[in-house]
Amino acid sequence: MLLSNKALSNHIFKYNGTIAIWGKSNSTVEFFSHNPKVKKIINYVIDSNKSLQNQTFENKPILSLQKALENDDLLIIILGNHVPDIVSELNSKGFKNYLINYEYSNKYFPPDLVIEMDYYAHPQYHKFCDFLIDFCVKNAIEFHLKPFRYRYWPKDKTNEEILEEIMLYNKTLPRSTVSFTYHTVGNSKSQYFRWKDGYLHNTITFDKKGFSGWSSLVKKPNIYKKKNICNKKIEKFFKELKTNHINKNLSKYEQEFDINVKLPEEFIFFPLQTTSDTVVLQSYFDPIELFKKIVKILNKKNISLVVKRHPLCENEELNTLLKKYSKQKKIILFSGSIHEAIAKASSVYVINSGVGFEALMHLKPVVTFGKSDYMHVTRNIKNLKEIENEPLHVLSKKYIERVKQFLYYYMKEKSINLSSKKDIKNKIQVFIIDYLNSVYYNND
Repeated sequence: MLLSNKALSNHIFKYNGTIAIWGKSNSTVEFFSHNPKVKKIINYVIDSNKSLQNQTFENKPILSLQKALENDDLLIIILGNHVPDIVSELNSKGFKNYLINYEYSNKYFPPDLVIEMDYYAHPQYHKFCDFLIDFCVKNAIEFHLKPFRYRYWPKDKTNEEILEEIMLYNKTLPRSTVSFTYHTVGNSKSQYFRWKDGYLHNTITFDKKGFSGWSSLVKKPNIYKKKNICNKKIEKFFKELKTNHINKNLSKYEQEFDINVKLPEEFIFFPLQTTSDTVVLQSYFDPIELFKKIVKILNKKNISLVVKRHPLCENEELNTLLKKYSKQKKIILFSGSIHEAIAKASSVYVINSGVGFEALMHLKPVVTFGKSDYMHVTRNIKNLKEIENEPLHVLSKKYIERVKQFLYYYMKEKSINLSSKKDIKNKIQVFIIDYLNSVYYNND
């Protein structure tokens, strides 16, 4: 199994049997120098060079593989430049108790590994695409590039047709191939790294099944609770999240303050989505009918409704409705910063928009009317009678803790910060290594 240096060291400290490291090499010297406590625990060095056997290296006896295998409780640590060859030799002898330190190895990728990628031609995401190309070049991995054609979805097709013909991607890949595929949904094979632009500025999000209501998180409501992270760490991260996005007024789209509209003291904020957005397929309601009903319900209850139209929306029916409701004083049209509106709102209503995710950063009560990957930390509504009975709700202290915990999990496990080369590298490497462990180095 491929492991990071830290994970490998932890495993070694817990192991009670005999431990040998493979090879009298520069990699072994480097590993020993950086891990002196681990070095003390290792019993032997294995080397296939007969002239070295029965000598010592770094005060460790050098044994042949055959001699080392006489230990029934043997664990072998592998690193260096010949990992696939060593693994092949061990597998041929039926030996499975080995661990590979990929941080001290240069050629642990199998020679037949192929990486495919959809290249998304948008300046903001070049960093990710170019880094993946560079990663493959540096590691001598065969790389296949496929330009992503659908910068704008075809207007002559319905959302259902786009989903069926473009987004659904369940191609059977060869065992040696992994695919970094953009804006797709489908099965959760470990070969797929499905990615798209994230909810927050300068981020991307990824999942094995897809995004929004197709994400694997939809059927895993409590997965974020399984990470045992201390509250201090979560609080520190949450403050950084607010500083980097809310305080800087950053969102996916450029935000400007609207000095012409005075927001009421109390209101519900309803940022609208484009009706041509494929994620609307995960709505429990027709978007325009939902909007009409929300307006009707809140007006009856004399609750102010502030509405912001999506900057890319071109739906004429919706445009007519907005003008009509605005003229009738049933809604307040807002074109300013979503962070300003969210901060002042009593609650935020969305179907499954990214603004709903941003509202969680503000710790606002969020109501969702469709499936999304963050739906389980919102009030998810399938029946509008719930809104008629209780249009507003307040978050408890316990619920706020849940939201912060979810945000920590989502940004750490499901998102990539494009401003950080380290984060890009780590997420790419972890995905590829997980796949290699499942297919090539599964020695459980």
